Amino acid sequence: MKKEELIKYSSFNEEELSFSERLKLSRMTKKEPDLMTIILFNKQPNFLREYEKIYFAKYLNKNYSFYEKDGKVYIAPLNAEKKDLDAFFVPEDSKKQSSDEFYEEMGIGYRNLRVYSMMPGAKYKLIKGRGLTGYPSQDKPWELISSKIDIKSNNLIDFYRKSRKFLGPKKCKIAFQCYDQKVTWEEFEVMVNKYIKGLAAAGVTNGDVVPVCITGTIEATALYFAIDTLGATTFFIDPNETNEETMHKYFNRFDCKIAFGNSKDIEKIKAAMGGTNVSKVFLTSPSDSMDPNGDISEYSKQYIKDNTVAFEEDDSVKAFSTFVIDGSEYNDDIKYCYDNSHISLITSTSSSTGEPKLIELSRENIMFELETIRKTTNIFLGPNGINMQVVPFKYPYGFIVSTLVSPYVGKTAGLTPDFSLQNYVKFFAMYRPKYLHTVPSHIKHMAKTNDPELMEYIRGLDFAVSGGDKFETSAKEECNRFFKKCGSKAKVKDAS
Repeated sequence: MKKEELIKYSSFNEEELSFSERLKLSRMTKKEPDLMTIILFNKQPNFLREYEKIYFAKYLNKNYSFYEKDGKVYIAPLNAEKKDLDAFFVPEDSKKQSSDEFYEEMGIGYRNLRVYSMMPGAKYKLIKGRGLTGYPSQDKPWELISSKIDIKSNNLIDFYRKSRKFLGPKKCKIAFQCYDQKVTWEEFEVMVNKYIKGLAAAGVTNGDVVPVCITGTIEATALYFAIDTLGATTFFIDPNETNEETMHKYFNRFDCKIAFGNSKDIEKIKAAMGGTNVSKVFLTSPSDSMDPNGDISEYSKQYIKDNTVAFEEDDSVKAFSTFVIDGSEYNDDIKYCYDNSHISLITSTSSSTGEPKLIELSRENIMFELETIRKTTNIFLGPNGINMQVVPFKYPYGFIVSTLVSPYVGKTAGLTPDFSLQNYVKFFAMYRPKYLHTVPSHIKHMAKTNDPELMEYIRGLDFAVSGGDKFETSAKEECNRFFKKCGSKAKVKDAS
């Protein structure tokens, strides 16, 4: 094996390897290894991430062990003496761990740690030996992994910044895309800082609940980060699924002072404000972020046209641009929240079994979820690409898993603010996603289409995750056959 190939494999991502490359790796590690190859590896030790060590351990010959020092990984015989370690260029005082021990500890992955997503044969062999049932609700795998995740951060922005720095050049340049609006993480941070000042100018303080009646936009996402930074709570309300009576009830229940919404929903929001303490609403339009006369696609032009309603500003109704201008003129001190136990987000259940139930999530909850997903799933370990968000922001699956995770692990979150079963093909056309977070009804709908345009876009899809509802095995298999027919390697992963 050539030296440059070895360096490549020392920090590899298994999903990026071709079949022939995997075969080479297997020959190097699983079978009797080439000692010179290992010595070359040890001469140029690498900082490997946990999942990279997991995959390396998966292939490593069982007669060899990991030796680790200062975050760098070396390989040497299992029962090596000092002279052997010297011969393999392993430094003194290295921590020794057999590949079996390491893979047993970390490689099982999510659900102790990955026991619930393994092939059935291996899965039940493992859970039997560990006294597990195989059902997450009973085994509570999150308790098994909680001790392995240490959340230390001042706020969410800092938390993301550290994670993205760790990813290095493997991350996508674009963090969020909504139609033709694209922002890098650095540009997103600038947006958040502007919104923090705008919120402070509007009187938002620690403990407030701020209803954001906007779903699936970059502005709504940046508002969440800004609201959280001040120690206030974001409550996403989907204006397409919430009538004015329910909106009014929420405004009163949380004693809200200001709100955000879409200009097209002005009449509904104004009606909901009556008899509440909401004294001001800031309304956004797609034209705030995209020039309708600029060099944008026909999809974007139609989106702007359908979602922009002209209105006159008064004391209670303000344009989103006014919100930003007010913030730019705000010069007083701003009190930032560094308490990760504060309630950061209010979301809701899907109401599949009755009335939707509200869920309060702390900043620490959000951080823990992001880091758990990063550490324990395979879906985000592939090449760069867009993860298309489909589910509304008011659900944890729609906002945290489908939206917030993407830039955290270096992917682009492709937002779909007006998604429906009638228009979803246009998002495939715009984003050409490698990843898809959606619901069973959407995947079933896709599988019944004979649209050659959609089938061409699906060819580039690598991962498809379905959640929020039950997905029958027979229907899932039918959808997998459809993906294969399109030339996609995607298979439905059940997130429920």
